[in-house]
Amino acid sequence: GSSAYSLHCYLVCCFGLNLCRHYLGLFVFFAEGLGFFVILDIGLLIWIGHGWSQLNDEIDCYERRTKTYVQAYYAAQKNIEMPKSSVLVCNGNFYIWKEEKALNLFAASYKAEFFKKIVIDIEDIYFYSREGEITTRTYGYGGDSSYSVLTGAHGKINPVVIDTSVNDTRRTQLVYKKGNTDCSLNFAYEDYLVLKRLIPEKDIAVAQIAQH
Repeated sequence: GSSAYSLHCYLVCCFGLNLCRHYLGLFVFFAEGLGFFVILDIGLLIWIGHGWSQLNDEIDCYERRTKTYVQAYYAAQKNIEMPKSSVLVCNGNFYIWKEEKALNLFAASYKAEFFKKIVIDIEDIYFYSREGEITTRTYGYGGDSSYSVLTGAHGKINPVVIDTSVNDTRRTQLVYKKGNTDCSLNFAYEDYLVLKRLIPEKDIAVAQIAQH
């Protein structure tokens, strides 16, 4: 009887020990999993914080650069007297006007490429002309469907999408000489009409006829 009781106690102890090992293993498993997610969350927060800090630095840099441009623009503008006849060109970034025998160009916005007044003697202008073209590219995608290898059935057919991209390289170019150097200025395509009104004799068609 004592041997059977001892065996019973031994089996109970073994079962209890195995049960403890089982639950201890589960605890370690969940603890490791929880630790992994905690580390992942911490890493994610650090990554977000770094990205946010970098974004703020870029915004501050942009604002400082913009402030510098604005100050430079208004400082240059104080020394310029633009007549009421001046016309906006280059998509609104510059003013242009004719004064005596010269063509004048000055920035109309701090977003202009430069803030220095440009004065071009009309006799130094070779010509102005329109250049470039508009090209379009049409392409489509879609129309395919999913296919099940197991059943051989086709799924929903994706709609066909047609898209068109437009590339506009048109511009108006003014060619002139500065000392012994040939130079050019690029205007918006529609600015051709402004130049046509200010210096019609420098239109490339008229200039070519005048040369002959």
